[in-house]
Parts: sequence; structure tokens; C-alpha cells
Amino acid sequence: GNSEVGHNILGAGRIFDQGAKRVDNAIASGSIWKSNAWREIVDVCAGGGGTLHLIGLLSDGNVHSNISHLFEIFRQAAEDGISTIRVHALLDGRDVPDPSAERYIARTQDEFAKQPNVDIRFASGGGRMVTTMDRYGADWRIVEAGWHAHVLGTARPVPDLLSGVEWGRSTGVRSDQLLPAFTIVDESQQPVGPIVDGDAVVFFNFRGDRAIELSQAFEAG
Repeated sequence: GNSEVGHNILGAGRIFDQGAKRVDNAIASGSIWKSNAWREIVDVCAGGGGTLHLIGLLSDGNVHSNISHLFEIFRQAAEDGISTIRVHALLDGRDVPDPSAERYIARTQDEFAKQPNVDIRFASGGGRMVTTMDRYGADWRIVEAGWHAHVLGTARPVPDLLSGVEWGRSTGVRSDQLLPAFTIVDESQQPVGPIVDGDAVVFFNFRGDRAIELSQAFEAG
């Protein structure tokens, strides 16, 4: 298996559910939606009118994330009365074939269309190795790039996620994982979904090592 699988259970002598399997089980049982964390999100977004921001790897590589979990969040959020959702997509090309961003964008947009009563759209993006997903404090500039894209809304302005991918490739980048960060803007060049006070943020990667630094950035202030 992947390195994190072996590191966690090597020598245990029995099977342990990890990562994606634990999330799958929690979704199947419904326990994830009964958690205090999810109820707080619903209170903030459905009760308080905040936006639900979902940040993570747009992929089904099943190493850091699985796009199916993202789709389950859409469905439950709509059922719980959350009316505004923004997705900040980190593009893969490492745990899945490269390039393949368009495939995952199309699948996600199909899921958007299944929630007609929710204002749901992409708000920013970038390749996983240069946007947000640093680990071990190796290069905080990666987190800074994500902060500008997701929170400040000051990364390269583009009209939609596909345009962001096309722009990134036009700079000479050939791998999805290295696409520079960008922010999606409306016709007046304003970001369509910056993260502001009163919103809720979920990093939907189930593997946590590349979520720690962004979490610290939100909490340290």
C-alpha cells in the first residue's frame, strides 16, 4: 500500500480500517453527520447564513482524498439547509493519471447540477504541490499561495476552473500537480467565494498531513 498505510500499521498482525475506509463507514452509518463538528457547520451555515467552503484534492486517487466524499458532503449539506457552498479545488496528477483535471472538474460540475436549490460553485484552484498542500513545514510559501487563492481572493483571476487550468498550462506547466494558484472571479472581477469571518471551512482530504499547516494558518491569528 501507500507509505502512510504501512507506517501506521506495519507489524500489527491484523487489519485496521484507515483513511478512506473510515470515512466510507462513517458515511454509510450516518455517524459523520451526527458529529459535533458537522452540527457546528450546519449551525454556522444554515442557521447563521455563512458559506461552507470545501478545500481538498479533486481526485479519486484514494491516497489523500476521494471525490465521492466531496459529493456526499454536497448532498448532506443541501439536506441540512446549507444554501451556499464554494469548492476550492486542489488538482492532482500524482495519485491519478496526468493530466486528468478536466475529468474531475466535469464530474464535480455534474454533481453541482444535482443540487438546484444550492448556490454551489468552484471558487479557486491550483496544483497540489504548489498550492496549500505543504507538509512538515517544508515550504510555507505553498500555504501562502493557497491563502491568497482561497481566503484573500488575490491569486491570478480567472472566470472558471477550466480557464484556470488552461492558464496554468499556458505558462509552460505540464503537470496538474504543479499548476499555479488562481482565484475565480465574476464579471466585475470580484472573487466569487473568498473565505470570510462567519463562514465554515472543511478540508475534505482524509489524510491529514497536508492539512495541518493551512489549519494552523486559520487558527494562529
